[in-house]
Amino acid sequence: MSTQLDLEQLDLFDLFKDFVNSGIHDLINEMFTCDRKEIVVYSDLYYYPVFTRDEFGGKILKRLMIKNIMISDDYLELDLEKIENSGASWQETLTFLKNSPAKCVNPKEIY
Repeated sequence: MSTQLDLEQLDLFDLFKDFVNSGIHDLINEMFTCDRKEIVVYSDLYYYPVFTRDEFGGKILKRLMIKNIMISDDYLELDLEKIENSGASWQETLTFLKNSPAKCVNPKEIY
């Protein structure tokens, strides 16, 4: 009985993770495509996060900049409010990008 319950919890966790990843993908896709049928190629994406400190000294995301090298040389900001409205946290969004073929760049190399 316990094993079945554990498997059901795991399935629910995977379902929630898929929901979050789908929301993040939709946000990124919306940034770089006009047609919902187009697909973003993650290996064409470059991104860099900009962090700040909260009042307790904790590190939080201030902004997330992403560019698609096939479309533009300019970075676009992924709105943090849109991230939260998608059901994802900024930590989940960064993990999603880190686990994708997208490339994280050092902002010091850009500016």
